[in-house]
Amino acid sequence: MHTAYGRTAWLVWAAGIFVYSVAMMHRASLGAAGLEAAEHFGTTPGIVSAFVVLQLSTYTLAQVPAGAMLDRYGSRAMLVAGAVAVGGGQVMLALVDDLPLAFAARVLFGIGDACIFNSVVRLLPNWFEPRAVPMLSQITGMGGALGQVGSVFVVLPLIVHLGWTNGLLAASGFSVFAVVLALFVRNAPPGV
Repeated sequence: MHTAYGRTAWLVWAAGIFVYSVAMMHRASLGAAGLEAAEHFGTTPGIVSAFVVLQLSTYTLAQVPAGAMLDRYGSRAMLVAGAVAVGGGQVMLALVDDLPLAFAARVLFGIGDACIFNSVVRLLPNWFEPRAVPMLSQITGMGGALGQVGSVFVVLPLIVHLGWTNGLLAASGFSVFAVVLALFVRNAPPGV
C-alpha cells in the first residue's frame, strides 16, 4: 500500500497502535488475573468483575468529553494523556489494598482508555490515502487484541512470579514506553 508520506506515516500509526495495545493490556489485566485480584483485595471474583463494569462505564461516559478534547488538542496530546492515565491507574491499582481506591484506579483507566482509540483512528485520514483509511481503522481495532493477549502472556505471569504489587508495577513500565512513543506522534504531516 502506497502512502504519500512514506515511512513516517507508518511509524506514526505504529506508535498509535502500540499505545492502544498497551491500554488494552492494562484494561484486560483484571480479566486475566481476576483470581489474584480477588485474593489481593480479600473479596470475591464477583466484586472484581464490578471493577471491569466500572471501567467500561467510565469509558462510555468519557467518550463525548474525550472526543471534544481530541478535536481541540489533537491526537498526540490525547494519546499522551490517555497513556499517562492508564499507566497511572495501573500503578495505583498495584499500590492500593482497599476496594474504594481500587475502584478509583479503574475510573482512571476508563478515562485514559476513552482518550486512546479515537485518537489513533483520527491520525489515519491525515497520514494515509482515503481509500486505505477503512482497512487501517479495522487493523487498528485488531491491534487492541494484541494487548488483550498481552494481559495473559505478560501481566498474569508478572503477577504470578513477582506478586501483585511488583507484577503490576513492572507491567506499568509498558505505559512509560507508550508515553514516550506518543510524544513522537505528529497529528498531521508538515504543511497539512
